[in-house]
Amino acid sequence: MGRWRRALAAAGRWGSAHLRVCRRGRLWGDEQGLTLILVALLFPLLLVFMGIVIDGGMALSTRRELQNAADAASLAAAQDLPNASLATAVAQDYAEGNGFGDGVDGAPVTVVTPYQGDAMAVEVTVTAPPSYVIHDFGNRSARAVARSVPGGSGGYALLTLNEDECRSYDKSGSGLLDIQGGGIMVNSACNNPSNGALNGVGSGDVQASMIHYYYEGTETLSGSGVYTPWPEPYGARVPDPLASLTPPGTSPASISPDSGGTAESPATLHITGSGPTVIQPGVYYGGIQMSASGNLVFASGIYVMAGGGFVYSGSGDLNGNGVMIYNTNDPYVPQGNPASPARCQRIDLRGSGNNVFTGPASGPYTDIVFWQDIACDKSMTLEGSGDSLGGVIYLPGAELAMSGSGNLGPVQIIVDTFDLSGSGNIAIEFVNYVIPGGDPVVRLLE
Repeated sequence: MGRWRRALAAAGRWGSAHLRVCRRGRLWGDEQGLTLILVALLFPLLLVFMGIVIDGGMALSTRRELQNAADAASLAAAQDLPNASLATAVAQDYAEGNGFGDGVDGAPVTVVTPYQGDAMAVEVTVTAPPSYVIHDFGNRSARAVARSVPGGSGGYALLTLNEDECRSYDKSGSGLLDIQGGGIMVNSACNNPSNGALNGVGSGDVQASMIHYYYEGTETLSGSGVYTPWPEPYGARVPDPLASLTPPGTSPASISPDSGGTAESPATLHITGSGPTVIQPGVYYGGIQMSASGNLVFASGIYVMAGGGFVYSGSGDLNGNGVMIYNTNDPYVPQGNPASPARCQRIDLRGSGNNVFTGPASGPYTDIVFWQDIACDKSMTLEGSGDSLGGVIYLPGAELAMSGSGNLGPVQIIVDTFDLSGSGNIAIEFVNYVIPGGDPVVRLLE
C-alpha cells in the first residue's frame, strides 16, 4: 500500500512538471507571434519615418544649393548692369551652371531688373522641380538681390576727391541739379553731423542714377536737401583716375603766337572789341582775360595758362572744338605777389555769352576740356546759362563753383570740392569719358 502511494506521488510530480513545460512552450510561442504582428504593423510607420528623414535631408541640401545658385546668378548678373537683357541672360546661364536650368521640369529662373526702380540692382529667384519620397519640406525656391557699384570713376558724373573736408560737396539754393545717366561720389570722411561731407540745403532737388559718399563708421551726410535716389554710404574711396597723367609742359618753345608775354616777362593777354577773334594754341605766359562783345574762336589744340588764369566776362560766345585749357603758373620767374601775372590764377567763366568747348579727340588728353595744376588751389567758377561742354573738368586741388541754369552738356566733373548755388536748374548729360579705375564692385543686398 505504501509503495502505491509513493508511485502515485511521483507520477503527480512528473505530471505537474510536464504541464509547466507545456505551458512555458505555449507562452514562448505566443510572444513570438505577437512580435511578428507588431513588426508587421510598425513597418509602414518605420518606412514613413525613414522617408521623412530622407526628405528633410534632401530639402536642406536642395535649399543650400538653391541659395548658392541664386547668390551666384545675381552677383554675376549685376556686373553687366545696367544692360538688363545681358544681365538676365547671364543670370540664367549661372543658374543652369549650378544645376537649375530655366524651365527644366517646369521650374523657372526669374530675373527682375531694374529692381524696385534701381537700374543697378537685380533680383534672381531660382526654383527647383518637385523631388521627394514622402513629403516636400519647405519652400523649394531661393532669391537673392545684388547691386553693382561702379569701380574707379565709372558711372560717376561728379567725383569729389578731397578726403577730409566738410562740405566737400555743398549744394544750396532752389535750383535742380539733374545728372542724366550718371552718379555722384563724395570721397570725404568728414564726421561733423551738422556739416557733413555731402551737404545739401535749400529747396532744390538733386537727381542722379546713384549718389554715394564714403563711410567709415560716422555719418557724413548733412543738410535738408532732397535727393533722388537717397544717398548711400560706400565703404571705399574712389581713387583719382587721372592722377598719373603727365601735364603739358611750359617750354618757351611752345609759346603761342598770341601770348601776351614771354617766359621771363609774363603779361596777360586782354581781348576786347566787338569783332570776331581767332586765337591759337600754345603757352600763354600771363594767361588770357576776355571782355569782348565779339565771338572768340579757339583753334584746336592745347592752351597752357602759365600764370594769369583764364577769365571771361564778356558777352561774345567762346567756341573751341578739340581744345584743352590747362591752368598753372609760370615756372621761369618768381611768383611774386598774389596778383602777379606769373602766378596761377582762376579759371573764371562769368560772361553772358555761350561757352561751347569740346576736348581733344585723341592723344594723351583726350576729352579733357579744363585741367588745373594740382598745386593751384584757385577755384574755378562756371556761371551762366548758355554753357555747353563736351568733356572732363579736372581740378584735383581746387573747387568747382557752379551757378546759373541750362544744360551743361555731356560732362564729367572730377574736382577736389564742389559747390553749387542759385535758383537755376542745371542738367548734365553724363558721358564716362575717363576710363574706370577698376571693375564694378558687386554686393548682395538681400
